[in-house]
Amino acid sequence: MMNNGQVEQACALFQKSLEADLAIGTMLNLADCNEKLGNIPAACNAYRDVEAQARGLGQEERGEFARARAEKLGCR
Repeated sequence: MMNNGQVEQACALFQKSLEADLAIGTMLNLADCNEKLGNIPAACNAYRDVEAQARGLGQEERGEFARARAEKLGCR
């Protein structure tokens, strides 16, 4: 859906998926959705959450990726 321009629908599905099972990949996808929709505060929060979760699980690459995306958006 994301690739077909159906970003809002994809975001809704990612959110449902997160409610069923908290997964870092899904969290990243939802952050990306929010960024694409222009919802920068939500994207920032999501990227920061991903960074913390990923680092806590020893997934440094994902944590760094999320940190870099948040920085690019100017998140604090």
